[in-house]
Amino acid sequence: GGGSHGMAVPALGDLAPRAHEEVAPPAPPTGAALAAKKVAATRDSAAAADAAASTKEVAGGARSDIAAGEAKSAAKDAAPPKRPSASTNATKAANTSSRAADVRAPPGEGVSWEAPGKLYCFSVMMVGGYEEELLRMQVARGISIFACDSFTVMSSAVVDLGAAPSGLIHAKTDDIGSLKCNFGGPWHLALNSEIFVHAWQHVFQKGIYRDHSWTVKADPDAVFFPGRLLQRVDRHDAISNIYLNDCDQGLHGPLEVISIGGMENFKKGITNCTDSLQHEFTTWGEDVFLRHCLGLLGVNRVDDFRLLSEPACFNEDPVRDGCSSGKVAFHPFKSVQSYETCLDKSGGLPVG
Repeated sequence: GGGSHGMAVPALGDLAPRAHEEVAPPAPPTGAALAAKKVAATRDSAAAADAAASTKEVAGGARSDIAAGEAKSAAKDAAPPKRPSASTNATKAANTSSRAADVRAPPGEGVSWEAPGKLYCFSVMMVGGYEEELLRMQVARGISIFACDSFTVMSSAVVDLGAAPSGLIHAKTDDIGSLKCNFGGPWHLALNSEIFVHAWQHVFQKGIYRDHSWTVKADPDAVFFPGRLLQRVDRHDAISNIYLNDCDQGLHGPLEVISIGGMENFKKGITNCTDSLQHEFTTWGEDVFLRHCLGLLGVNRVDDFRLLSEPACFNEDPVRDGCSSGKVAFHPFKSVQSYETCLDKSGGLPVG
């Protein structure tokens, strides 16, 4: 993901309110509460638009009025997104809409699996290197993003990644164009923000995320346990406008988790973010772009430091110390052997 490797970055990502991970989960909303929430959301969107429209551009090129047009649009025509319902799974699975037809396209057309539920997960893969080797192993074992309700793999070409022995999972990549990027900035990072802007736009265009409570970007070299993530997100209301922060240094790229409410606002504002944050593309990687964009759009940051173990966060080193902490993801494991060693010692998968 081209993270910021624990170095200090501009504080734009902290514009949005923060909440602690141990906040008690909200009570199930009543019909009246849901109606009130919709009214409040519309009112708040209009207020945000009025406030943003009167705000001047701030120094450094980051515009604080980035959400003005989007908030006006939301106030006019958008209620909070509906929570995906398990009762509709059978109907959606049989859907013959254009999106479902695309998902189940014939081999060779760049497809992904869709099964409405809680987690929609995706990875971006470089062709022909260790990332492809890792993803082929993950498909064969039905792990990482391939254990989510739905998944997509994006790359610079259509690549058949194979199938799980059960035959229930078959993965091909979606071609989103070149993944080449420079390395630079003060910390010699992968300057991959533009690549991941294209990836997120592809997610929005496919539309699969709309049938899921949470959208997750996981790096191919992150040992990721979707079942553990489900336990973490169950404490939150997915229609809330939030993303989960996984690191004491701010959101880091190996695992990025956004609620359906946050995704709708991200979709509306990503073009404005790209314009306002373009000056950062030659300094920081995609995770800094994402955290700053979500902050500018008012998507609320919720800290959950049980999500990620990696050297850039809390000085943890799972490659050296192992993967037994019970966290949701461990990074980086760039060979099949090291990845499977992490799996075997994690206590997260049954033997055999």
